[in-house]
Amino acid sequence: MAATQRVDEFDDIAALDDDDGDRDAAGDGVPTGDSTRATYSAGRSALRRTRELASALALAAVVSLIVQWISVRLPLPEPSFAKLEVTLLIVAAVLAGLVALAARTGPVWSGWKSVAVWSGLATVSTSVLSIPLHGTRWYLGGLFGDNMFRIPYFTHMTASATPVDMTYRGLPSFYSVGWFWTGGRFASFSGLPGWTAYKDFAILTMAVVPALAFSLWSMLLTRKTALALATVTAVAGAASVTPMWEPYAWAVYALAPPIVVLMGRVLRSPRNADAARRRWALAGVGAFIGVAGDVYALIGGVLVLVAVGYGVVALLPRRSGLPDTGVRALPRGTVIARLAAIGAVAAAFMIPVWAAYLGKALAAGMPPNPAQDFLPETSAQFSLPMFAPTFEGAFFLGGVVWLVVAARRDQVAAGLAALAAGAVAWHVLSVLAVFKNTTLLSVSANVVLYPTLYCAGVLGVIDTAGWVRRHHAELVERAHPVLAAGVVVVAGVSVVQTGQSDVSSLVGKAYSQPVPSGTAADGTTRDPHTAEDYDREIRNATGRAPRDTVILNPPLNLIAAYPYWNFQAPIPQYSNPLADYDGRNAEITRWSAAKTPEELLKELDTSRFTPPTVFVFESKPDGWHSWIEEDHHLNSPEHSGHDVVFSPKAFESPAFVRWTTGSTVIVARR
Repeated sequence: MAATQRVDEFDDIAALDDDDGDRDAAGDGVPTGDSTRATYSAGRSALRRTRELASALALAAVVSLIVQWISVRLPLPEPSFAKLEVTLLIVAAVLAGLVALAARTGPVWSGWKSVAVWSGLATVSTSVLSIPLHGTRWYLGGLFGDNMFRIPYFTHMTASATPVDMTYRGLPSFYSVGWFWTGGRFASFSGLPGWTAYKDFAILTMAVVPALAFSLWSMLLTRKTALALATVTAVAGAASVTPMWEPYAWAVYALAPPIVVLMGRVLRSPRNADAARRRWALAGVGAFIGVAGDVYALIGGVLVLVAVGYGVVALLPRRSGLPDTGVRALPRGTVIARLAAIGAVAAAFMIPVWAAYLGKALAAGMPPNPAQDFLPETSAQFSLPMFAPTFEGAFFLGGVVWLVVAARRDQVAAGLAALAAGAVAWHVLSVLAVFKNTTLLSVSANVVLYPTLYCAGVLGVIDTAGWVRRHHAELVERAHPVLAAGVVVVAGVSVVQTGQSDVSSLVGKAYSQPVPSGTAADGTTRDPHTAEDYDREIRNATGRAPRDTVILNPPLNLIAAYPYWNFQAPIPQYSNPLADYDGRNAEITRWSAAKTPEELLKELDTSRFTPPTVFVFESKPDGWHSWIEEDHHLNSPEHSGHDVVFSPKAFESPAFVRWTTGSTVIVARR
């Protein structure tokens, strides 16, 4: 096979170095017995790889910010299809350039080619988002859907370098904080408000992923093959709503395939191979799993499941009379020791981030996670994108066929198959968890199949092309190289074009979402009660900063723009398990029963929760209405809400100040 020949030719982890002309001189010909020189060479190689990853990250981020800056200033009419036209033209031009670069690449890979690849991939991933959103400061969807908690979370992380919960004051963060904390530091450093920096950082994240994928794949395969895989990663990120909707999740999903391939490779490396390089590789795999757990816990769990799967395979009874391959070719203790090393490094990255939550959760008896009550129809079904009647589905099916055919003889195919099996196994475990009245949120874990099958499809095409070249050279000679390259570019543009169509509704929501001052980018939608007005009145009434203020039923536009705390999450699935969602609902209901200010103040002062200092109600003839949601667990729908009516007389006290805006009543405790 042509695409992954390098992996099959080497049984030594030292083969992680390129054979395309850029190997460290110090790493060549190191005597097996000279452990000092071998360790030094391995350290230099690891440092060089780390330096390349850091360079890819930095350059892609800079290119993305430049492209975003240019996109905002493009003189494109609104509304029109001009944005789509410009986006597809840029994508086609960059893809053509990358194809030309691959076609003209010889045996030696120079540094400028890496710079060109990183820049091109970042331009594609940035353009497909920044141009459609060039006229709005909101990211896709505005405050729609899960952005109801993501953007307030980002705003809190902008206001504080200490990880905090996205909703509740005084609780440690539960939703994976890694990306939000990093984005908050980006916003703080740039001086941007959290709600607007969210867009910039989300697009930047999508831009650096394919650049990092290129450098990671380059550690395992030839640069040309790595370029193909990184390009399809960039296209996959623009192919549907899902990757763009959760950029922090995509950052982990899309980089998981090369990491799992490396995991399988280092676990099966012979004991007499380069131990120093193996240790660095084990540390790298463990670091990624740990960071994955900090950024998106679900994929971290899937990666742990894959590692456990390798351990189970290693412990299985050996076959008598037949040669064992893979991890079963090594002593069981060797494989388990390597997995333990991966786990130790992963824990070192995860424990500092999760220690605060785990400490309180263990003390509270590990309360159940309301998010695991989420069971939509898509989660109940197995994810089978390879059977969809689309071009993408056919491409995935080809990748699956390649995995089936090649997995026993090719380490890359075996690694990708292991990752796909891990996603399927997670879904099966989620089904079994239903019998315990919970789930494992397989709807999110299944997304890892998409980058895995994209990569498998590319490698299947490359492998097939190599077979045709070897056995039917006359067909290859007849093919027109320019036209063949054109087909590749058109296929990529077609996939991006479909993704742009799918995401159009979220683009529309971003344009119709009013900014804190009250006006939306579409020029017609206005917010009758602006976030700036709410913030000004609350500050004047309480004399407190937003981070010192808890609000019952706050307007979404307010907590998105300013770091106010919410007494209760908008729906159970967004709540921290430590918050006691049902207990807070009971508390709100009890407060609503108060008929006098004395009763209400006593209830507030004796509450076991941090009570709100601001209340937002809708005034109706029968009283002031608030709203609570109730968790239905695995039932459909998974939650529903109802009004809770407060008596206006309970707030007739000098302890409270109130004002009315239309039907909205805001009450602040002095």
